[in-house]
Amino acid sequence: MQTTSRTEGQQCPRDVGVRLLRQPELNRCVMTLLTQREAALALRLSERTLERGRVSGFGPPFCKLGRRVLYRADDLDQWIASRVVRSTSQRIAEGRTAR
Repeated sequence: MQTTSRTEGQQCPRDVGVRLLRQPELNRCVMTLLTQREAALALRLSERTLERGRVSGFGPPFCKLGRRVLYRADDLDQWIASRVVRSTSQRIAEGRTAR
């Protein structure tokens, strides 16, 4: 994954769990977008599981750019955080039983 790179005297704002890439020629920050394969590797899920999650609505948020499906790194971090449970009987935010 790409992380913040800094040019002399310039910094990109960083929130916890957000990975930003500095593009000095644009003089702004853009967020890192991951392909389905990269997101699957980061989440330790199969690509097929991410596909099913998109269809069912229970997967992480994604972006459609043309025909491409991309995931924002901060969305993946938030999706993981929303699924933290303390016991197997506790329900997650979407109303499904944690597995």
